Amino acid sequence: MSQKEQLKYILASSILALIFTDPILSVGAEYSYLDTTSSFIILLLTITGLLFCYRNNANADNKDFILRLVTLGLPITIRFVVIIFPIGVLVGAMEAALDSTYDLETQNTKTTLYQIILLTASLLAYFAYFSSIFKRFTVAKNA
Repeated sequence: MSQKEQLKYILASSILALIFTDPILSVGAEYSYLDTTSSFIILLLTITGLLFCYRNNANADNKDFILRLVTLGLPITIRFVVIIFPIGVLVGAMEAALDSTYDLETQNTKTTLYQIILLTASLLAYFAYFSSIFKRFTVAKNA
């Protein structure tokens, strides 16, 4: 299977996963325009990020795109969770102090602009870092 075909498979898998985890499919959950905005941003940044990673891999040595994406994905994701989790807790605490979006009785949260901003910044940083790793294969190829 060519690298381009592999890209099509990973894009299709990612898009389907994002669609089927969309909050609109959650029965009984409140759904607002911010949820739609969040889902659209996740979809757009995931597609763009994967294309960016693919392009950097193609410019490097155009080999093993899926293998690299999967095997590098776990350690990169763990690093990002370690960094983003404390920031998310801090943003959540600030958000709770400024705006009551958490209903203690039903334990439901509503998507907020703060969450969308943090999500967007996190995804941009994640794919920028991930893509930079693919660029390292260019250095290895030229060495």
